[in-house]
Amino acid sequence: MGRASQRKKKAQARRRDRPALVRKLKDQLQLLHVLGEAFDSGQRVVAYPLATAIRVLAHETSSSHGLLGQLGEVSKMLFLDTAVPFIPGNMLKAHSGLVVLKMTSGVGIEWVPRKDVPPPPYAMPHDVPFQAWWRTENTSDSEGTMWSRQRMVLSIANKEGGAHIDPTQPLDIRAIEEENSMGWTYQDPIVKDQPASNGPLLPSIRQIAYELELSITKYFPTAT
Repeated sequence: MGRASQRKKKAQARRRDRPALVRKLKDQLQLLHVLGEAFDSGQRVVAYPLATAIRVLAHETSSSHGLLGQLGEVSKMLFLDTAVPFIPGNMLKAHSGLVVLKMTSGVGIEWVPRKDVPPPPYAMPHDVPFQAWWRTENTSDSEGTMWSRQRMVLSIANKEGGAHIDPTQPLDIRAIEEENSMGWTYQDPIVKDQPASNGPLLPSIRQIAYELELSITKYFPTAT
């Protein structure tokens, strides 16, 4: 067999049927769960592959087909929204919709997912259609840069190490992750004045994965 024939044979493919896609969904759901538990145990680095797993499930373009979209269900599903919305009239530009600051005396502050914190009365978790869940902005820094779940997931997956590391770092990511553009600092007699020990994007990825896992489990109860 010649090389051209070998290349043609390798290029052949068959569309996955629904049972095969459902099996892949079970795999990705398990991946969300396992990586999420690893993050919760302190292995924050797993937020990078977690962002890639979310992208595999949800991201949809003309050349990228999310698994939920391939199943034909993404427009029918409702997605759990746990974000605290922007408060009208709030003079502070910085707003963290998916994470909260955890303060430890003598240690400092860090951003953590909201999932283990009781929500405020005006921001109870509720279900929304996919586009509202994926594209609605829920986080901003003190410079007014706005972030949606889509922007967070694709930034971490495509640029910061989920599936690829760009040779140049976008300034908006650098600002919010490394330069404390959220603007919050912690001060006590022991550690003095210092910013949060981490940025809000990776714990936000964990919160998004938490929402997505619960949403899929509710819509596809047989996938667990």
